[in-house]
Amino acid sequence: MKKEQPSVWKKVGVILMLITAVPLIPVFIVLLAIYMLVAAIGFRIAIAFFYVPRGIRFLVVYSDSAQWKDYFESQVLPGLGNRARSINLSTEGGKKGKWDLDWRFYRHTCGYRNRFPVVYSFTRFGGWKTVRFYDAFIEAKRGKVESLEKAKATLDQWTPQTA
Repeated sequence: MKKEQPSVWKKVGVILMLITAVPLIPVFIVLLAIYMLVAAIGFRIAIAFFYVPRGIRFLVVYSDSAQWKDYFESQVLPGLGNRARSINLSTEGGKKGKWDLDWRFYRHTCGYRNRFPVVYSFTRFGGWKTVRFYDAFIEAKRGKVESLEKAKATLDQWTPQTA
């Protein structure tokens, strides 16, 4: 059986569609950049108005992995106390509501690598600082605990010590 060749008009149509679509790529890039900027500003405002006045200064995101669950539940979460909100991705990750501020913030800032465990510290005006633990735990598993100690020291700097 002989394959049918596309007609000349189909080829011309595809070429014309590509020619008209290429100029739209920069427009989509600009719209994406505007969306990211508006989202970041929106998160700053939401954190400044909903979290900071209530004393919430931290968001902790972790999972039930054997590598870090005990560490986070025994060393990180108690040190942050009631000033922290937490997301355990193993138990509540898929159950979070679409408009849950914790979940939306995490999804906006998580990235594609070294996503969790992570601790976010919120500033007075809605900004945030981040400590990511995944790479530190991987290195600690290989015997290099310096990164994990550095991450923990950063957390200790964020939290006031009570005597």
